[in-house]
Amino acid sequence: MYTLTSHAYNMHSNVYTSSHDVSNKSNNEVSLMSLRARVDLTQEELATELSRRFLMIGSNRKVTKKSVSDWETGRHSPRFTPPETLEVCDTLKCDLVELALAVKSSPSK
Repeated sequence: MYTLTSHAYNMHSNVYTSSHDVSNKSNNEVSLMSLRARVDLTQEELATELSRRFLMIGSNRKVTKKSVSDWETGRHSPRFTPPETLEVCDTLKCDLVELALAVKSSPSK
């Protein structure tokens, strides 16, 4: 399994966008909470939607409200398979770079 950040940065350099785009997005201080708020979902709604989407792609992973909270506060980093990562991006209406920056910018202990 990939960590989200390493997968995103590896894919970023080959496919998604230029480094100029990344620096512009990092100035906007993207966070998981801001991505979730942008699509007007509560933590519970995001957890339910991700669990539903993961099931549709054959993943048995369940996402809980506590998991979403832990990701947003930096207690834990999300770890998704590449197909799950694409579902997260689609749910949050963001690209892979924004998601990676949001995970990287999460507060940590």
